[in-house]
Amino acid sequence: MWRKAVKYYFSFFSALFHLGIVLALGFYLTNKITHHWRWQVLVHAMKGRIDDSAVYPINSREQLAALPSRVWTKIDQQQPDAEARFERQPTATCAFDKKRNRLLVFGAEVNENPPDNAIHYFDLTKLRWENEYEADPLSSYFLDKSGFLVAGFNLNHPPAMQVFGAGAFDEKNDQLVIASSVKREFYETRLPNIPIHESVNPTWNYDFALKRWHAEANATDFRTYSVAYDEDRNVVVGFQPYHIGEWNGQTKSWQKVGNATYPAWNTNAVYDSVNRVFLLFGGSNLSNEVHSYQAGSQKSVKMPTPGIKPPGRASVPLVFHKGIGKMVAIIDQDNYAETWTYDYRKDEWQHLNDIKFPYNVGMNYCLEYDSRNNIMLFVSSPPMEQTAVWALRL
Repeated sequence: MWRKAVKYYFSFFSALFHLGIVLALGFYLTNKITHHWRWQVLVHAMKGRIDDSAVYPINSREQLAALPSRVWTKIDQQQPDAEARFERQPTATCAFDKKRNRLLVFGAEVNENPPDNAIHYFDLTKLRWENEYEADPLSSYFLDKSGFLVAGFNLNHPPAMQVFGAGAFDEKNDQLVIASSVKREFYETRLPNIPIHESVNPTWNYDFALKRWHAEANATDFRTYSVAYDEDRNVVVGFQPYHIGEWNGQTKSWQKVGNATYPAWNTNAVYDSVNRVFLLFGGSNLSNEVHSYQAGSQKSVKMPTPGIKPPGRASVPLVFHKGIGKMVAIIDQDNYAETWTYDYRKDEWQHLNDIKFPYNVGMNYCLEYDSRNNIMLFVSSPPMEQTAVWALRL
């Protein structure tokens, strides 16, 4: 009798185990298929365009300053034959160069799309896209003497990489700081003869005055996490769940200054220069909590926020709007996105229910504030559609 019971016991759990394997494999394959670019092409062909919004005609800064308020307005959309055309990448980072009045974009999905290691920028004076330099071919990728994967025939550019929220513009030192890393698996089939080590990743910083990249060793990797620039102390601060670091652009080095912050990845962070505090929101745990961090603290603090809150999302577009003194977030809903503002001093969210974005934005780190024109700029496009720039005046 007991032998029969043991037999049934093992048969049941064996079947359960194999069912689990089948379900896990099915989920994995479904995820791989639906995220492949060919699947997205097929879906796009069947459904047609998602965004059919017209481009608002502007040809001067005066027209930009006169944009309608409280409505997302598309001010530019690339054409297929445009000279500086590029495909917007969900894991790209954005920053704003106040000195030249330009919105910067860097980062690429190197595992699914042609690798793009160029710096793209939208010039708010010329009202057009340009490239700081052209993307380098894979044939130019190599390991330098420090073991860093580099690109360009002069071996002076970073490789294409996912950045997420790990990029910021260092205003004092006039540099774009990229605190991300290269995933070896993305290049294994494309660069099989190059022994890439994930533990050897520098912090890259681009000097706009010298037009040159620098790679600094002993880096802290904030890939899939977030960094933000503190304009009062002139440092870039990075946030991991168990590590807070500061990048000093003068010494080109990181220093650990804290040990606990937002407990998730796919986070985003902004610096509230009115209250001199960092704000973090959105992450892989889909929490709708705001965490705040002040320089000198060992950890961030979860804000109580007793009133209404937006739904929790990951990789949420955030920016601090200095003109109104609040953080702004774009939050996906069913087939559109909502605009929310957060007031740190009041610990209060406000849903701007009259300001809707026309489609889901998904993973996006490209919401920036243009202080000259007192507008927010947002680089976005649905999959398989041309990169667009949107503006919002509050």
